[in-house]
Amino acid sequence: MSQIFHLAYVVEPRPDGWTVVSGHMEAGRFETRREALRSASRDASFCRSLGHDVSLHARRRDGGLRRIPIPPWDAVCDSSIGSSGSRGPV
Repeated sequence: MSQIFHLAYVVEPRPDGWTVVSGHMEAGRFETRREALRSASRDASFCRSLGHDVSLHARRRDGGLRRIPIPPWDAVCDSSIGSSGSRGPV
């Protein structure tokens, strides 16, 4: 029997941009919310494809959290074909 990790990614605003928090640690700095969400969703999708329980949230202006659907890993791989750059710092 293998272990299943329960992972949570939260995209949060910072004074100098956006960050992704996972496990109480910041993972990367991004200029836009969209860049942070894209990076977090790719990482979350990959971890889910490994069989882990993963959730993705975005912090609202009022401090609440909004759950973001995680795309299937195949869709993430297909959408990254032809795009420039790397997966990002998450």
